[in-house]
Amino acid sequence: MNVMKEPVWIDCKSVFDVPNADLLASQADGDRFVILRFPSLLSHELKALIADLSDALPSFSVFQSSPTLIPAQVTVLGVIADSAILNNVDRISAAVNDYLSTSQALADQLRSGTLAQCWQIDEHGAHCRFENKDSGQIVEVLMEDTGDPIDPYFFSEFVCSTSRHTELSHLINHKFHDGARILDTFHGWRGAQKRL
Repeated sequence: MNVMKEPVWIDCKSVFDVPNADLLASQADGDRFVILRFPSLLSHELKALIADLSDALPSFSVFQSSPTLIPAQVTVLGVIADSAILNNVDRISAAVNDYLSTSQALADQLRSGTLAQCWQIDEHGAHCRFENKDSGQIVEVLMEDTGDPIDPYFFSEFVCSTSRHTELSHLINHKFHDGARILDTFHGWRGAQKRL
């Protein structure tokens, strides 16, 4: 994972002052990202801006990065390209299956009291973080069924701490945003394959 540089701050009086997509893309490349600062935004302005920039910048994650609309901040962050995801479908499939099976096995072992001594656990809310003291592998497990077994950040953390997924881990710079892009694109690709 790359170390992020300081953001490029762009002050905008309104949504009409936002630079064009090409300029934003050039300033948010590699290990840099852009934060657009506004004195205030209305809720519908924020939603429209994020949707418009997301459409114009498909290889970027665009999201509200301030807790309020007064002042308001919108971040533009480069993420893994769809082509890199599609070129690594077999690796992603193996990592997804490994994450799901490892998570299930650890949850079952914890519940049955058969968890190996090498695992350090931290139960918090509906989750349990398993960290292998020998290998450093991290597996964050959702212990309650919510219908969505894969959290993007937890998936990336698993990939980046599991030696057999080293090649895939080199594609992940931002654990949440790249993880989300990988899972969204992969599931979309899998859905398209099933329909063929």
